Amino acid sequence: MTKLPIRSEKIRWGFLSTAGIAKKNWRAISRSEEGVVRAVASRDVNSAQRFIDECQGNCPFGTAPEAFGSYQAMLDSKDIDAVYIPLPTGIRKEWILAAAKSGKHILAEKPAALSAADVEEILDVCKANGVQYMDGVMFMHSQRLPQLRETLKSPSGIGAIKRIATQFSFNGDQEFRTKNIRSNSQYEPHGSLGDLGWYTIRMILWVNEWRMPTSRVASRRCKEKAVRIRCRWNSLLRCNLIMGSRQASIVRLQPSISNGVTSVERKEVFGSTISYCLATDRMSALI
Repeated sequence: MTKLPIRSEKIRWGFLSTAGIAKKNWRAISRSEEGVVRAVASRDVNSAQRFIDECQGNCPFGTAPEAFGSYQAMLDSKDIDAVYIPLPTGIRKEWILAAAKSGKHILAEKPAALSAADVEEILDVCKANGVQYMDGVMFMHSQRLPQLRETLKSPSGIGAIKRIATQFSFNGDQEFRTKNIRSNSQYEPHGSLGDLGWYTIRMILWVNEWRMPTSRVASRRCKEKAVRIRCRWNSLLRCNLIMGSRQASIVRLQPSISNGVTSVERKEVFGSTISYCLATDRMSALI
């Protein structure tokens, strides 16, 4: 990969939104010792300042970032090398393109866009403007994945892959369904598929080395207010996707969506001789 130029010794970040997830990335930038947050932008400058004050109180930089009351004003700043964009998916593409045209490198939240055509446009504009684009899927950079790939490809590994099961869910309560922006179809048109299913689908594609399924069949499950999609790669390898208001899962033999689950993050690859499980904080072999 071509190393793209940065104008300063440390990467100077601007946050384009005060979304809650941005607090984690503020802390990550501080701990990396390779970057600093220089600015935060919101549609309301007071909101940006409150965000800065809270984050500076918990994880301070030597110089407090500047608060902007306009996204474009921050993009026009000469003191910013890269921007982090955790805006809702429905409006994010517009500002990714604006950031690229302003010469800023980009880290944006997932899902990358609403369609493959939108992603291609984003990549083309970033390339034309000489900036780097990355999406915010952290597990792709885990040291566990190369180890798992070695096991999958090893002749003495798990054997032929027979089944893949991966699930990521949480219990969305009434407040989540009525007030959280991820429940707003205007801002997050893909719902749980884009929010949680992004991880589960990406894991299955990663295991399959990005090969797409050869067939897909969708059906609606009215009782559970969910949609089931059946995908097939070949006569042996297949998976089910269940998407509802509270979770997006790719499951094996799961008859219904469990509304009582607080949080589940699990990936399993079933081979002809052994199976592997990737949980949130561990990898274990299942004999």
